[in-house]
Amino acid sequence: MKAPSVPLLGYALMGLIHQKPSSGYDLRKTFAETAMGNYSSSPGAIYPALERLETRCLIRGEVETTAGLRRRKLYRLTARGAAELKGWLARPIVQTDVMRGADELMLRFAFMDQVLGASAACAFLQEFRVTLEA
Repeated sequence: MKAPSVPLLGYALMGLIHQKPSSGYDLRKTFAETAMGNYSSSPGAIYPALERLETRCLIRGEVETTAGLRRRKLYRLTARGAAELKGWLARPIVQTDVMRGADELMLRFAFMDQVLGASAACAFLQEFRVTLEA
């Protein structure tokens, strides 16, 4: 299996940011309150991962002022980040993915419909079934 160019936590963050521009706090909350917690709800993992994604120009953070004096950094996916996410989602499934990478496959499927469309999600499930049978 080819190693992803972005760690799995990075893809999880990019997938969530693709769904909705989010602050680090918003992302931590999503990880803490959903099944995404498997990937980490730790600020010691999430904030450095966001920084690495921003350094690689896959996401862009902009400081926004909200109600009162509170400021937060809102992250959005860049065109380069969207292309990276789409490339990761579109990767073919290989036997080692099924044997050792079920978490990654489930994460890919979770974002596939919204990013690549329903037909890609259906094709992914078909490819997964064929690979499982092999």
